[in-house]
Amino acid sequence: MEVGGQPLFLYGLAFITAVGGFLFGYDTGVVSGAMLMVEDDLLGMLDDASRDLWHEFIVTGTIAAAAIFSLISGAVSQRFGRKLSMMAGSLLFTAGAVVMALANSKEILLVGRLIVGGGLGFASSTVPLYIAEVSPESIRGFLTTFNQIMITFGIFCSNIVDGIFANTKNGWKYDFGLGGIPSFVLLLGFFFCPESPRWLVNRGRVDEARNVLRKIRAKDFNIEQELQEIVQVCKEEEKERTAHSGEMMLVRMFKSEYVMKALLVGCLMQLFQQLAGINTVMYYSATIIQTTGISADTSTVIWITAAVSAVNVISTLPGMYLIERLGRRTLTLISM
Repeated sequence: MEVGGQPLFLYGLAFITAVGGFLFGYDTGVVSGAMLMVEDDLLGMLDDASRDLWHEFIVTGTIAAAAIFSLISGAVSQRFGRKLSMMAGSLLFTAGAVVMALANSKEILLVGRLIVGGGLGFASSTVPLYIAEVSPESIRGFLTTFNQIMITFGIFCSNIVDGIFANTKNGWKYDFGLGGIPSFVLLLGFFFCPESPRWLVNRGRVDEARNVLRKIRAKDFNIEQELQEIVQVCKEEEKERTAHSGEMMLVRMFKSEYVMKALLVGCLMQLFQQLAGINTVMYYSATIIQTTGISADTSTVIWITAAVSAVNVISTLPGMYLIERLGRRTLTLISM
């Protein structure tokens, strides 16, 4: 069955993969409201300095772990495949969610947050890579935006969950623990997802790559042409590695003027996006709203946070529609 000239299986594949983006968004949003409850249940007996320190540990521990494991995931996905890397990430996130749901101390909660961070590190680096490698060029931008819309939707859903359990005893355990459900769905879903054709070709498994392309391309699509293009790119990469076998990849990138320009632009865009502070605002949105004095009621503050995240979701939708029509550069300039 085809939709818009593409097999339905391709859209399903992009959607299940983007659940990894949902996990990233869920964790980004859930910690904002959940920490208001954690402070009352686990940190209330501490002095102000210790409470603030533990608050920072619990929030930023996940980010630090994600940064470290995102580097590890690159080597894992390159050697063992994108599929295994995704499954490892979802398994770690599920395990971390269980630990947090059962936590009865700030130390155990921190351990759970670190494990979840490891899962996010795998997912954040592998999800966009996998979607890009299985997508046809004509709708690659559109399918890649699945990841972003799922991140914003995950933030919104987590705020809703925070609001539902705001007045429940140990409600933060439900907030953190429920994140294990989508991660378990992702783990099960990837048992049935194929490996990336590009990775298969890179490993010399061309026939397997051809079979995967037959599943994720339209019936009238020239599979052999795309397969040969992938083969040619992989051969050129192998030739480049052989010619510079004694050099690290990073050194080779610095020597290429074309690659350096692309790398510099990409890194600076990411840098300025992060320096804008939006991630920090999302992590502490409930705390920020509470400190404004709008309301002293935790539940009210969390529901206001959910309204903010709803705007975030809605604002992402036009980008999905316009990315293949206006192009990446134009949308980027508009967003600035």
